[in-house]
Amino acid sequence: MKHQIKNLESGTEKNQPIDPVAAAYAEKLKALKDARHISGMPLDFWVDFTEGLDHGTVARLCSRADLFPKYNQPIQPIDPVAAAYADWLQARKDWRDLINIEGGEDFSHPLQLEAQGREDAAADIMLQEKPASMMGFAGLAALAWCFNAPGEPKPEELPELAQSVDCGPILAIWRACTGKDGFPET
Repeated sequence: MKHQIKNLESGTEKNQPIDPVAAAYAEKLKALKDARHISGMPLDFWVDFTEGLDHGTVARLCSRADLFPKYNQPIQPIDPVAAAYADWLQARKDWRDLINIEGGEDFSHPLQLEAQGREDAAADIMLQEKPASMMGFAGLAALAWCFNAPGEPKPEELPELAQSVDCGPILAIWRACTGKDGFPET
């Protein structure tokens, strides 16, 4: 197969054989680079995203790279407080579940002690790190609620007691961060 190509050194055109596979690869690479420029996504993303697709599909996808959100903002790291809150909730659930096992009644079973250790470690992380999301702030509100909740009142007394000077602001923060009614998830 012969194509007209421009000799880059002399600027003249001449007929020379071109490998069709190499030409298709060059077209695909150009499409991927154009998509990178339009979307701001790295070239590696486009290579991985289009892997295994035929050249026509790649060309169509790359021609619509403007549909991808601009990749100008750095990727937000996982909120360490939200992650610790999830670990804290799981440790508390595990601890409560272990009450019903043999030896768990007096809270000294090794698995309970391990769960308590995980809960304490997660609470320490929540108190040491800065929240980077609404869920991180909600986790701190839940932790504060755990320390300041109105004890174990009758269910009908809880709404009134929750509006105390100690609990009301915590409850308001929880609700603002999560959009949920009710009390913090502990």
